[in-house]
Amino acid sequence: MRKILRILLCLTMLLSMALPAFAEETVDPGVQPISETTDTTPVPPATEPVPPVTEPDPTVSQDPTTTPETTPSVPVQCTHSWDAGTGTDATCTAAGTKTFTCTICGGTKTETTPARGHSYNSWEATVDTHSRTCSVCNAVDSGKHSISESVTKQPTCKEEGVYAEYCAICDYIVYEVLPKLTTHTYDNSCDGDCNVCGEFREVKHDYQAWWTKGASGHWHACSKCGDKGDFGKHFPGPAATEEEAQLCLTCGYTLTPKLNHEHDYAQTWTNDEEGHWYACSGCEEQKDFKPHDYDDPCDPDCNVCGYENGNAHTFDGSWHSDEEGHWFVCTTCGGVVEPKDHVAPDAAAEGGAVYCRDCGYLMAVAQDHTHSYMDVWLKDEGSHWQECECGEQSAPEAHKWDAGKAQEDGETLYKCSVCGAERTEESPEEEKGEFPWGILFLVLIVALIGAVIALIIVLKPKKKGKFAD
Repeated sequence: MRKILRILLCLTMLLSMALPAFAEETVDPGVQPISETTDTTPVPPATEPVPPVTEPDPTVSQDPTTTPETTPSVPVQCTHSWDAGTGTDATCTAAGTKTFTCTICGGTKTETTPARGHSYNSWEATVDTHSRTCSVCNAVDSGKHSISESVTKQPTCKEEGVYAEYCAICDYIVYEVLPKLTTHTYDNSCDGDCNVCGEFREVKHDYQAWWTKGASGHWHACSKCGDKGDFGKHFPGPAATEEEAQLCLTCGYTLTPKLNHEHDYAQTWTNDEEGHWYACSGCEEQKDFKPHDYDDPCDPDCNVCGYENGNAHTFDGSWHSDEEGHWFVCTTCGGVVEPKDHVAPDAAAEGGAVYCRDCGYLMAVAQDHTHSYMDVWLKDEGSHWQECECGEQSAPEAHKWDAGKAQEDGETLYKCSVCGAERTEESPEEEKGEFPWGILFLVLIVALIGAVIALIIVLKPKKKGKFAD
């Protein structure tokens, strides 16, 4: 009981000590207490008086060693709440600047937003120009086509050609059909048949009056095309002697030199349209005659003697291409011009596809590209497959051969029912059985033995006895 009383006494003393301090914090000494009997008007909350700021008195000397008493300032932390701001918004071409004010403390900040740039719609093209409009500010970007000209197919006297105009900016393409040529292609001025369409024309050779001669014979050469008119074999004259050579009586060609003649061959080639040789300076002898050596039918000069035949490549005007480049192919020899690298356009086509600006080869497929395999089958000896324009190939499938069809040459032709591939095999010869001479010989032996036994039985004398008839 005494312990409880002591505890209560201690609590009472502590409470009495805390009440004055609590009163000092809650009661403002500068405000009079409200009289309940005389004044019922509410009193506004007390505010701490702010001491006036006074400038130092210049008449009073200041002690530099004395530091004035100051009250330390406590920074106020504010979580800003910015308003909508005032100023200009960014446009497609100009930056925007806005000033924002905090609705709590009145602080400000300024922000600058860069220009957004135009957001253009798709190109719209006419024959000469293209334009596009910004979907935000309706600004118009227009200009003339940047044409990359390419002839996709040259016209001939047999077929029309195609001329393509391609804009590298907007992908606009204009096709123009080129009319057939009114001129024909001939090997020379005396060629009567056009090399392209086969049209015939009347021509007349211009043969020289003098003989052109060689080891094979002599002729009157056409001055325009070199045609050998009136070609004939040499007509030998008297046999060669030590004093005279044997000559052709028609053209004077030396058939056999003098008997004591020693050949003196040149170190350089002599040539004509047929071949080249080393010529003797004293007669018509041709040493080491060989036909000209050309790489292909379009090679213009001989690889050995340099004889120029006037040949040249004839290109079809259509691009051939693969993933590495594009080129033209000669229609005569199949030779190609040195391939050129693909040229990407300034902008990709719709969907992200990229086509070569020169030949139209698909360099990169569209993002949503779906393979569409061509109807043409590619094939080798064992399988066939199809190819998409992007270069992707379908999975190879084995050929499906038919039953085969016998040919006149004794072979059997098999065809694939899917791609049309063909193969031939020698038809198996029907086995012709040889005559069974061994069996026949054995049968004859057995028959002969049987005949001998039968003959012996017939000719054997019968025994006589009491039981005989």
